[in-house]
Amino acid sequence: MRAITKAAGRTVNIVRGSNASIRPAVSGSNTVGNNTSPAVDRSRNIILTGVSESRDSDTWNDTIMRAITKAAGRTVNIDDAFRLGRFHQQKIRPILVKLTSVWDRRLILGGAHKLKDDDELGRVYINPDEPLEVRRQHMLDRLRKRAHDNGQEVSVSSDGVLSVDGSIVFSLQSGFVNRLSTTTTSNG
Repeated sequence: MRAITKAAGRTVNIVRGSNASIRPAVSGSNTVGNNTSPAVDRSRNIILTGVSESRDSDTWNDTIMRAITKAAGRTVNIDDAFRLGRFHQQKIRPILVKLTSVWDRRLILGGAHKLKDDDELGRVYINPDEPLEVRRQHMLDRLRKRAHDNGQEVSVSSDGVLSVDGSIVFSLQSGFVNRLSTTTTSNG
């Protein structure tokens, strides 16, 4: 009987040891928190913009389901959906949608262009959920292309500062640069 108890004790210790090594890997794989944290899993998330603001979640949940179904071409299961930021009647907040699979995300992003042909969903846009650094890099690339296409003088410094016609417009570190009015008044 003692031999069986010792063997069972060793087995329990082995299982505890392997559990301890598994636990940090599992808990860090789906951490939700700071957007800049590398542990945030965004592989199943999409962002919807342009969905009318309402305190009644059923109203915008219906719009989300119609938009996602139209984009994917079939019904898609959703884990969670919520608005980002505080409620303001004058602003339309984006909606973060957590899907059940990466494949659904790929289908939806691939078919997002189908929404522009729909009268009710024409102003709804679907984008991938990306870290801030990636979003800013895409914005810098779009602004540079737009300014270049408009025939403006464009330069980007090594630290990611975009200047258009000699004035700083955008920075990878801080985003858009506010342009203050530089008019001077004379006391005369």
